[in-house]
Amino acid sequence: MSETEAYTVLIVWSDAQFIYLMRYYIKTIGYRAVVAPIDGDVVTLAVQNRPAMIVLDPDILESASQDVLGALKADRSTCDIPVLVCSWQEGNANRLAQEADGYLQKPVSYEEFLAVLEDVAYISAV
Repeated sequence: MSETEAYTVLIVWSDAQFIYLMRYYIKTIGYRAVVAPIDGDVVTLAVQNRPAMIVLDPDILESASQDVLGALKADRSTCDIPVLVCSWQEGNANRLAQEADGYLQKPVSYEEFLAVLEDVAYISAV
């Protein structure tokens, strides 16, 4: 298995267009994308897959996203996994962005995503 095949990024979503874009970015660099619906058991999926990073899209269901982020950070098995929030709101106006490990304002470019992947998840994007 190559170095990049070892990495998984968990995408927690509520918007089909966003999920498509993130899956494309992740697969382009050779990583594995795992998708979790915002109303699913995200903590269990994170424990099972041990992703290098979790991408959270809070724009449609912000309160559910807050619950997911809180559960991830409260669980001993997932609290160390970096969470990237991607939103249309400006970072300083977004409550989730202040609690997450990283933030990108939509629309998210490929270059921005790669930079955050390296900064937040501490893995080198190829």
